[in-house]
Amino acid sequence: MQPTSTQTTATIDEQHILAWIRHQLGEHLEVSPSDLDPDESIFHLGIDSVWIMAFISDAEDEFDIEISPMKLWDYPTLKELAAYLFELRKPAATATG
Repeated sequence: MQPTSTQTTATIDEQHILAWIRHQLGEHLEVSPSDLDPDESIFHLGIDSVWIMAFISDAEDEFDIEISPMKLWDYPTLKELAAYLFELRKPAATATG
């Protein structure tokens, strides 16, 4: 299931984010999202810097976060990237408290 920007923070978990990432990559690579191994490095999948920048922009809009492009190298697998994006959502909810 692909999350939408209308979902609340409480309903979006790492699995929803992982599914969203797999969907985005699947569309770009023209493969089924289920064929993408969550433990695979995104850099071994044949993506380019143009796609990375578009992905970051889409993810920022979708999850209301800010992503440093360099962080993708710190979290190269789909699973690690999903966990990182999920963690980015947490401070926004607690920063005002």
